[in-house]
Amino acid sequence: MKSILVFLSCFILSSGLAQDNCSSLYPTTEGQTLVIHQLDKRGRLETIIDYTITEVHSGGMTINTEIKDKRGRSITQSSFDAICEGGVTRLDPTSLMSAQLRQYEGMEYSISGDDIFFPNSLSVGQELPDASIEMRVDAGVMAITTTITMTDRKVIALETLTTAAGTFECYVVTYTNSVSVGGMRQNLTAKQWIAEGVGMVKEESYKANGNLMTQSVLHEIR
Repeated sequence: MKSILVFLSCFILSSGLAQDNCSSLYPTTEGQTLVIHQLDKRGRLETIIDYTITEVHSGGMTINTEIKDKRGRSITQSSFDAICEGGVTRLDPTSLMSAQLRQYEGMEYSISGDDIFFPNSLSVGQELPDASIEMRVDAGVMAITTTITMTDRKVIALETLTTAAGTFECYVVTYTNSVSVGGMRQNLTAKQWIAEGVGMVKEESYKANGNLMTQSVLHEIR
């Protein structure tokens, strides 16, 4: 379950990366890297995620994702395209989950779900579209289906937030995550802070009982 939530965080962060003819909310400088620290409920570092904009092109951009352990040792890398058209950013679920699928090489697998759409601007009171990904892996003796669903996404406030990367004016977005792995379901709520020109500055995930489970914090922009 924890590895799925790591990639869910990637899914959430990448939701807004777009070329600047689509959005002013997110970084668009080729070669720029955002470093995210994923922390446990006690604030201890667990995982480091680097997002690097490798190419800005007509209609969108390509983003490289590298996931590292807490000592900075690389675990996996992948890349995906954000496509800008019609006033929204569009992501292909197969491309987005490509790193997660590497551990299943030699097995049959499939990803279903529509392309994921995100608006290119935010305002307090705005409701955002639901999104979901379903992945099925056939391990021979059994098949495992993983479903990630984001619902009830709302922009609730503007707040000032300070991290190691600086001080930012952020839109605050709340939503519900439902993660189902092999029939085991976990429902979470989440709160995310998004700054113009930066993207995600912080995210907190909570269990159904309201207890903090994980945090993702922007640690560095380089």
